[in-house]
Amino acid sequence: MRKHRKCAMQIYPLHALNSAIRVNDQLVNYPGKDRNRWVLTRRFYLYDDYSLGFDNSSKLFRFAAKIGINVVLQRERDGYIMPPYLTIEYDDSTEEILESSLEVIYQNDPSGYDQTLIILLSILIPISLFWSAICSYSWGRRQGKPSAVDASSILYFLVCEVSVLGDVFFALFGIIACWLTFAYKNQTYVLYNMLSDDQEKSLFHYIIAALVLKFFGLLFTMGALVFQETFFIDWERQKLKQSDEQGMPLSRDLMKSTEAEPVVIWRTYLIANEWNELQQYRKSSLALQAVVMIVLMEYFQFKNYALVEPEFNRNDVDPTTTHSSVVSTLAVTVFIYLSLALIQVVVKVLIVERIVTDPFHNFVDLCSVANISVLSLTHSLYGYYIHGRSVHGKGDAGMGEMNEFLQRERNNLCGFRGLEPGSELQTFTVNLPSLFRSKYDEIAALSKQTTSGVVGHEAITSKMNATVEVHNQMNSFMKKFVDHSISDIEYIVRDRPVLEAVLDMEMSDSSVVGTFTRDPAEIAYSKCFVYGNEWAWTSFECLAVCVFYIWSGSLHLAFFIIYVISHALRVIFGYLCTNHLIKTSLVDQRFLC
Repeated sequence: MRKHRKCAMQIYPLHALNSAIRVNDQLVNYPGKDRNRWVLTRRFYLYDDYSLGFDNSSKLFRFAAKIGINVVLQRERDGYIMPPYLTIEYDDSTEEILESSLEVIYQNDPSGYDQTLIILLSILIPISLFWSAICSYSWGRRQGKPSAVDASSILYFLVCEVSVLGDVFFALFGIIACWLTFAYKNQTYVLYNMLSDDQEKSLFHYIIAALVLKFFGLLFTMGALVFQETFFIDWERQKLKQSDEQGMPLSRDLMKSTEAEPVVIWRTYLIANEWNELQQYRKSSLALQAVVMIVLMEYFQFKNYALVEPEFNRNDVDPTTTHSSVVSTLAVTVFIYLSLALIQVVVKVLIVERIVTDPFHNFVDLCSVANISVLSLTHSLYGYYIHGRSVHGKGDAGMGEMNEFLQRERNNLCGFRGLEPGSELQTFTVNLPSLFRSKYDEIAALSKQTTSGVVGHEAITSKMNATVEVHNQMNSFMKKFVDHSISDIEYIVRDRPVLEAVLDMEMSDSSVVGTFTRDPAEIAYSKCFVYGNEWAWTSFECLAVCVFYIWSGSLHLAFFIIYVISHALRVIFGYLCTNHLIKTSLVDQRFLC
């Protein structure tokens, strides 16, 4: 005999949390009160009226103005809920038309989010400290510090941790916001819920902290660019000319006096100006970013994705009935901003710079044509080198002769441009020996000497003459070093090991014999500019836009504030970079713009 099992329908009693109930003349049934003191009931009223006078001319209506069905999600079982309960808030009115609302409120245990956040921070913060320690150790080696732990290294460690911790906060809370928002909108069954008000306030405070940290990190990054030392090595040889005392034409008489013509300086000024123009070149444009994002958010209604409601719908939405939260606004703003920034970078790097114009590779070609190399030191013993020595032996040439030079290169009728024989590679990352720095500082110190007892135009002339002499000495020293003409100061050329590339730290000792590490992409020297530090600017601007947008509610105002701040910072740093370039390259400031 087959047995039939009946499925019994189980109905849970729905309790009501009535806000009008008083215990000992105290209201105890508010959600913010102690849950243990709640008084739950089974019955409640929706409407009641009573007279305000003896003639019944006016009445006061007490009604349920706000009814909420509270659904608490189970923490251990996804998709399951606890028995719901009602929350009822009453209001009084003398009007005959009464307005009330009914809403379904989903809640979950906030301790799960808090515990997960604590675990993630407990993991990421020690990692950031470890990475900052590695960066500090690498910085000490590149600065030629005799000890790995000293006052300057500890200070650098703290500054580096500020920048790294800003990235940690930005990445962590940006991912949390995007995950919660998009998972909430994409769910079919109730599995995820938005954060509570207290949790959103805490997250917003973390984002503000990340913005402050990224701001100081940006100042630190740009400060390092300001104080880098750049020198332009001129390989041009002096031309000899013959003349007699009466200025008669040249003859074959070898006894005639021979003079050396000074090397033309215009090529150095040209390279210095091109280098200075590259200082503020970026992979993305903030103005274009602002225009496109405002169009998408305001006119194509992408901002409606931040409304807290199921599904990804931005058109058929009534903003008056739904609202956005801090988490959802942060998620949508960060996602769209970084997506647009990534598109800009991809288009500029992979399309514009490969098809239209590539300023960095063009600069390397210009150095070769001008017969000038560039050595830029971002640290005392670390920097970047561009080998611009002309294969034709000179850069001072007329139009026809220069065209002939280029034709010979195209037809492979001359040598290679590279530093090494038979190589075309011209860019290197350099780690210099300690003796190089000593000699460099010795020559550079001569430029700081002032002429005493001389004032006015004579002082300027004397200072310029001293600068010319120091420039010639520095140029001669640099050429001898690159040509291996100084026995005590040597270097070797090598490829960069994988571990050094991952950690951005040199493993080998270069205090005695320096190393020139090959850069096959010929783009490593972009670290000397804003271009190579794009993330520092993009992350700061993205965080700033998010904070001001959430604070003000206006994307136009947020972008206006950030554009003014970003432009002001770039103008200030551009001015400082130019002034320091004049000091270290020993070029005449009147010809550097």
